[in-house]
Amino acid sequence: MSRSLLRHSRGQLRKGEVDSPIQDPLIQDIADRVEDRSVERFLGILIEHTAGNFPFWIAPVHAAVLPVSDRFAAAAREVAGRLGSAGLRVELDDRNEKLGARIRKAEMQKTPAMLVIGEREAASDTVSVRLRHGGDAGTLSLEEFLALARSAIADKQKELKRASG
Repeated sequence: MSRSLLRHSRGQLRKGEVDSPIQDPLIQDIADRVEDRSVERFLGILIEHTAGNFPFWIAPVHAAVLPVSDRFAAAAREVAGRLGSAGLRVELDDRNEKLGARIRKAEMQKTPAMLVIGEREAASDTVSVRLRHGGDAGTLSLEEFLALARSAIADKQKELKRASG
């Protein structure tokens, strides 16, 4: 949580205030509930309120990159590097475990998006997107996924919206 967000909560952020610097009702509600305005208390209430399912824009990790097997680990490292360079917080999970176990781990860690890289995805510069609450979101080009993620962050969306089409 940035200190500027908390600075705005000191006396400037009031429930229902039209020109509030923060328009997200969740964050406004939490900021209104924090009595002493300490960072620790704010984060504790945010974690409790969301049960660890942080909105996409504030999640500690935006996406987990998961190669289907070790044959696709290099392609997955490249995808993770490109997304990281673009400003997303990503984790690469290329452990020698079954894909289902790695997906389960990402779900347990409440990662908003899981990007699966297999043979087709590696060959065509795409990712198969699985959302934390929405299941399979289909296959997107890396640039399409990056545009969706940037939009979700800029618009402070709770979840990554599926591509329409």
